[in-house]
Amino acid sequence: MILLIETSHRICSVAVCDFEGTCLWEKQDDRLLKHAEALPILVKEAVDSFSDIKAIGLSKGPGSYTGLRIGASLAQGLCYAKSWPLIGIPTHDGLINNAIQKNGNLAYCAMIYAGRDEAYTVFWNGSEMSEIAPKNFEKDYISSLDSTLYFTGDCMHLLGEEIAKERTLDATPHARLLASPAAAKWKENNFEDVAYYTPLYAKDFIPGVSKKFKI
Repeated sequence: MILLIETSHRICSVAVCDFEGTCLWEKQDDRLLKHAEALPILVKEAVDSFSDIKAIGLSKGPGSYTGLRIGASLAQGLCYAKSWPLIGIPTHDGLINNAIQKNGNLAYCAMIYAGRDEAYTVFWNGSEMSEIAPKNFEKDYISSLDSTLYFTGDCMHLLGEEIAKERTLDATPHARLLASPAAAKWKENNFEDVAYYTPLYAKDFIPGVSKKFKI
């Protein structure tokens, strides 16, 4: 079994799948941005329920910087303690795999909200995946995209009403979506170096001033 951890999004979730990619158990904490509190509880429940876990599949990002660090810290600690391999899975892989299973192997753009009008974006053409890059979804950029492209992710509001009605598969990053990619990497022995693992941030962190702060 593979323990699956998703902390890149505002909701923390954990799942367990077999080595064929079938999800056997899943649970999430619906409180926003409570990963530090929720993740240890969810992971303990999963580990207590499945005695034959052999690896961890971790959503490596991009997404919430803090959430990614929380997930990485707990996963690395468990991998050291249990001598489990760590499987890192880009969050977009789960979204695109989910879209293919639901809608067929078409052309997709997977989007994860990056703040303002930006999304961390990956394109799938049916056989190859592009590099992850932050994109600003202004009207001119949207109109330049292929009209046959389908969109999936957690920020469909950036696309406009017309596209949102016809060519979107709304999906939130969730641990269960990591099952198939994690199983595929397990079979390939495609593991992370636990000691040197770092999340996939996709762009540099730029600190801002809190709106609550007043001089």
